[in-house]
Amino acid sequence: MERVAMGYRRRLGPVMPVVRRHWVAWVAGALLAGCSTVDTTAFETAASTRSCRYCDLRYDDFSRRDMAGTDFSGAYLFGANLSWSILDHSQFESAILPQAKMEWADFDESNFAKASLEDAMLFKTTLRRAQLRMANLSRANLTGSDLSDAMLLTAVLEGADLTDARLTGADLRSANLRDANLSNSRLRNADFQGSLLTRAVLRGADMVNANFAGAKMKGASFASTYVRRANFRKADLDDADFSGAILDATNLQGASLRRANFRGATLKNVIFHGADLCESIKPDGTLEDPCPEEKKGSPLPAAPTASPAPQDGQIPGAPPGGMGGMGGYGGAVPGGMAPGVPGIPGMPGSPGQSYGVPPSGYPSSGGEAFPGSPSSGTQPIGFRSGGAGAAGDGIGL
Repeated sequence: MERVAMGYRRRLGPVMPVVRRHWVAWVAGALLAGCSTVDTTAFETAASTRSCRYCDLRYDDFSRRDMAGTDFSGAYLFGANLSWSILDHSQFESAILPQAKMEWADFDESNFAKASLEDAMLFKTTLRRAQLRMANLSRANLTGSDLSDAMLLTAVLEGADLTDARLTGADLRSANLRDANLSNSRLRNADFQGSLLTRAVLRGADMVNANFAGAKMKGASFASTYVRRANFRKADLDDADFSGAILDATNLQGASLRRANFRGATLKNVIFHGADLCESIKPDGTLEDPCPEEKKGSPLPAAPTASPAPQDGQIPGAPPGGMGGMGGYGGAVPGGMAPGVPGIPGMPGSPGQSYGVPPSGYPSSGGEAFPGSPSSGTQPIGFRSGGAGAAGDGIGL
């Protein structure tokens, strides 16, 4: 008998007896069954009690369910299917949702603050008044989605597809939209102040009253787009493409437009005061003056020059001919006063032109008066001539 038992042991291996091997297999099966039970319980808990905080729900299917008001805060929903579901007023704060399927779902007024939604499928999804502050939506597909009045402050939408999306009244201040596609999107009254839109595509977008003040928009494309009443004050638009676009009542005051392309563009009531247009292409196809070379090092202080001796009755340091002409362009000032020093255009007493005089080669046609200005439709704001005593800058934004 011992000899037979030893033979069985040799066949099964010298390391572990037969009974012990069966015991290990039974324990492993029990553990696997337990894991499956936990996952099923989490899924059923989320579906029934509408609360599953920090649950592991990866790849679970919640499609075509009415789960409004469910709390998924901190839940792990990688690759989960939430498409065609009703999940308005739900909590997804800090949830993990990369590659999740969320198309045609209702997430109105839901909270996705700090959530991770990279590569998520969100096309035709409603996110009206949703909270997406600091959410990561890199490369997400938001084609045709409705994000009206959504809060996207400091959100990351790098490489996201927002074609035909509705962002009316959305708050995208300091958001990252580098390489994002916003073609044919609705951006009325949207706030992009300080946002990053490098190489973003905005062809055909509706930007009425949109605010891009201080935004970084190098290489952005507005080709063949009707840009009306948009604010680009002090925005970085170097290498931007405005070819074939119509810019109507648009504020480009102080903007950097180096090497921007305006070939074939129509400019109406556009404010260029203080804008840097060096090396840009004018609407007629000609090139602006080259950009000045960057100065290396600190410039040497200028040598002091001796001031001429004051004449009789003249105040020391005053220009010859008295104190007249302040605010002019060196021309005569009414009242028979002597020519003065170059001043600020548009200030009282100036015989020159007011703010917003277009550079040469940037023609303007008559159109709608700029908001907040008394100018008529036949005299475009920002390009009007001011006589002596003309005041105001004609900005109106």
